[in-house]
Amino acid sequence: MLERQGPLPGWMRTAILAADPHAPAALTAALEARDGVLDALAHVPVPVLLLAGERDPGLPAIQDTADQTLRATFVEPPGCGHFDTFPRIDLTLPIVLPFLDRCVDG
Repeated sequence: MLERQGPLPGWMRTAILAADPHAPAALTAALEARDGVLDALAHVPVPVLLLAGERDPGLPAIQDTADQTLRATFVEPPGCGHFDTFPRIDLTLPIVLPFLDRCVDG
């Protein structure tokens, strides 16, 4: 289930496999039960930051969600897949920190 979005980075695979043996099954069940979450974002009245790497298989759906979300900011980090943005703070911090500053400033 998890690798439908692309291959897991080694660090993530190691962490998942080292966790409680029931954790991967619970995570899979939670991910499968999340239908409607992206639709619900369209009604969130606060700023929303959506990141999807240019190689993320979910990119079109995330872009559509951003287009339909009242106060969304959408950014497509270059060269990233679905899981690659987590360890790429060189790409994500310059996106996230100014977004948070704008949220605080109002």
